[in-house]
Amino acid sequence: MSTGHDIREKLNEKNIKSAESVTTKTYNEALGLFFANPYSDALPKFREVQALQPNHPYVARYISDSQQAVTAGKNESSSPILPWVLYGAPQQNPGPGANTRIAGLEAELEQLRRTLGQRPPDER
Repeated sequence: MSTGHDIREKLNEKNIKSAESVTTKTYNEALGLFFANPYSDALPKFREVQALQPNHPYVARYISDSQQAVTAGKNESSSPILPWVLYGAPQQNPGPGANTRIAGLEAELEQLRRTLGQRPPDER
């Protein structure tokens, strides 16, 4: 089984640069807002993720939780947050195999969230 390091090494050997998808970038921004509690700012980002990837495994629950938090008055004012950036800036043309690489990176990011204790709402 290959590790993330092995995969990155092979990609570098082939001069393939990984790129963060628009969906992943938007999801990460939404999560940053969600965990900082400006739920009303996170909500449109989560909806954008849902439009980009309707079968996303967690976004519907985050939308629901954000709506409930706003309704319950738990919304806090937004403040600038830096989104998580794990693998560099997105590039214009990621090239062949980009979807596979992106899926792998999304899986690594989800594992990192679990390690940090930032579980999806249905797993808290």
